[in-house]
Amino acid sequence: MTSTVPSAAINVWQPVNINRSNRPVLKDDEEIVYIRDNVGLYQGRVKIVNRQSGRVYLTNKRVIYIDNKDIKKSMAVDIDRIYLAATIDGFLRSSPKVKLYVNVEEDSKGGSKSVSLFKSLDWVCKICSFNNHLDSNYNLNNLPRCVSCGIPPQTKYIESLQNREEETSNGLEERRDDQCTKCTFINHPSLRYCEMCGSELKSSIPEDLRAKLHSSSAPDINDEQGSFNRLDIVLEGEESYSGDAKYVKLSFRTGNEQQFYTMLNEILEKRRWEELQSRGGVNQGAVKLNNVEESVRIKESGIYRLQLISEQTRKQNEMTLSSSLEDLEQLMYKAQDLLKLSSSFNSFIKPRVQYNVKLSALTVSKTSKIYHEELARHLSEYLTNYKLVKSSAMITLPDLFADYNRYLILTQGFGMELVTSEDFGTSVECFEKLSLPVVLREYDTGLKIVRPKFNDDYSAIIVNHLKNQEVQFKFNKLKQSILQSFDQSFDQDDYFKTGYKYFKGSTVSEISEHFTWSNDITIEELKKLVEDGLILIDKTISGTFYFINKITNYDFDQEREHDEQLKQEVESQLIKEQAQLEASNWGSLEPIEFQDVEYDSPAMKELKGLKLT
Repeated sequence: MTSTVPSAAINVWQPVNINRSNRPVLKDDEEIVYIRDNVGLYQGRVKIVNRQSGRVYLTNKRVIYIDNKDIKKSMAVDIDRIYLAATIDGFLRSSPKVKLYVNVEEDSKGGSKSVSLFKSLDWVCKICSFNNHLDSNYNLNNLPRCVSCGIPPQTKYIESLQNREEETSNGLEERRDDQCTKCTFINHPSLRYCEMCGSELKSSIPEDLRAKLHSSSAPDINDEQGSFNRLDIVLEGEESYSGDAKYVKLSFRTGNEQQFYTMLNEILEKRRWEELQSRGGVNQGAVKLNNVEESVRIKESGIYRLQLISEQTRKQNEMTLSSSLEDLEQLMYKAQDLLKLSSSFNSFIKPRVQYNVKLSALTVSKTSKIYHEELARHLSEYLTNYKLVKSSAMITLPDLFADYNRYLILTQGFGMELVTSEDFGTSVECFEKLSLPVVLREYDTGLKIVRPKFNDDYSAIIVNHLKNQEVQFKFNKLKQSILQSFDQSFDQDDYFKTGYKYFKGSTVSEISEHFTWSNDITIEELKKLVEDGLILIDKTISGTFYFINKITNYDFDQEREHDEQLKQEVESQLIKEQAQLEASNWGSLEPIEFQDVEYDSPAMKELKGLKLT
């Protein structure tokens, strides 16, 4: 028989107060989750003497052992100490066990000491000045973040608050227990928190009653002496562990260790989640996902165990398939609704390009010497029929590569072998050598584009587009100003007044959409025009806008003449629109009195005194 040796490695066990019914006295907000009898304790791999027959109470704060023979040998482990749990199957005469891995701090002498628990305190965030509260089980190495701004406090700051709290408590030994240490308000003895400031009180028990409790035979859990010596823990041999981690074991003589293990894991998961929330690591409104239910544990052994495992796997597969079929059936029920929903988006989707003229397929083998030349001709035919149909059209090489391969799939099916990037690059280099109607050009930035051969300068069409945009703006502004002169209620919400206050220019995206260019091509062309002094840039917080350069070499006399012609066009259009409305019987015209406005144009005088009703 091995000799009994007192343990001196870890000190995780704490004394437990027992009531007259031989049940543990629970702490505040502590509740029992699970109870099991016929349980023995192990310190590492070695049994603890005289603690092999007792009851285990699993609570939300502790794992409590109550010895059936001597209640003075009862003790507990705090849940905060446990960071991992594992099960050990029984074998022959060995009972199933649950292994509890515990946190241990080494002292300066190489031994172990318990994790120090501080008193709760309040600290003010130095960033946002928010008043935070720290519970009594906080860790200096992992302090929670500020509830308001999310910035954690410095360790030195919390340590200084601890020292100040200790000095205050030491200097106020004569103060009453029901007197608040922060605001000095005297509270009712039964209160745990101050009525004035909400701070935690030193004690809610009067002095005389606490003295009686201290003199009782029950062990005191607040004793500053090490609980290890008072608990008289003795092992059946030298203390040892199967690894570097420290742990204790609970041996379940009559089984049911799996239920204990499951409930303990739930408590640990809840603790970790609450700790993560206290540190500010969880967004507001976040929901914790529940773990998938584990399969039922099979206790049998041998061939029968293998048969049960196979049966269990088959049932799980059946459940998975049946649930999948149910989802598929629900999807079929919703198929009609999905089709209606998809058809409702047709008006927002650009119509697919219709290839009315299908090009003949490229039948040359890739190993042929003329493959790249024939591919270049096929690309040229594709460009002139579909992409470069306008004189202002241009396309970048990446867009051409993607569009051409997409064209091959749509016209010849998915079995068609696509053109590789190497063959594509070699073929486009042959455009100029083969005298094809398209050419390859490269900008200074390295951007390569393909454009029609006969058009080498796009400056004029861009400048004309910007001029037309400004002319259209003036036309609409004149039209709305004339209509407003007839009826002052025409623009009550000042929509036209605000929108046509001044010409805002054109953006890159607007120019690209007009010419069907990519933004890269538009930027390169606009850069050339700016360098040549033909257009100007206006960079604002709303974006970058481009205008015609009217500062240098601009004919303002010609612009004024054009504005007069534009005014006459607006007046003529208004007369035509009014005549069309009258002819279509959409309304009748009747004379009304307007403000006295002088009109230079005879056409506009015809509109005076008329109103659409």
